[in-house]
Amino acid sequence: MNLSQLKREVEKLDNFEKKISLFNKHWIRSNKYEFLKDEDKEQLKALRKVIKELKYGQVVNEKIKSLVNHLVRFQIHALNNDQEEKDKITHHFIKDKNSNIRKVIDEVNYIEFQLQLFKDFYEKIIYRLGKKLDLEGNMDLVDGQHYQYLKDMIQINQKQKNYLKEIGNKFVQLNKND
Repeated sequence: MNLSQLKREVEKLDNFEKKISLFNKHWIRSNKYEFLKDEDKEQLKALRKVIKELKYGQVVNEKIKSLVNHLVRFQIHALNNDQEEKDKITHHFIKDKNSNIRKVIDEVNYIEFQLQLFKDFYEKIIYRLGKKLDLEGNMDLVDGQHYQYLKDMIQINQKQKNYLKEIGNKFVQLNKND
């Protein structure tokens, strides 16, 4: 994939916060099943905490977009032989305290870890709720769109990892061409 294709793909990354919001919207409600208010309070509280942490996934999306934009700028400055600007961009890529590529890779891995926690909580809660719900409630669990939004978030995270790998490879390649 060339740099302009990579930039277009990164710009199309789905909004992480929107997926979380849609998950919450389609999750079963305790007002429909009274026992949910009393059952699994600690699990549900932990699930909400993980959901809050996952919202950081959108910040990571923005950092990846920033990195790819810097990469495009680097390519332009390389064509113009502007070493000063290339050095600034290289510094940003490697040493910027908030969004260097190593930090963004760590953040993507953190999101992956949070997603795994989220998925584990989700599966445990679904299993326990499924044993207590009536047929209609089990249909809500099985047919609910909430699981699709969880899968979407996992796919976004996988794309983040792939794009970062591409960005890193392109950065190394552009620096070699110097």
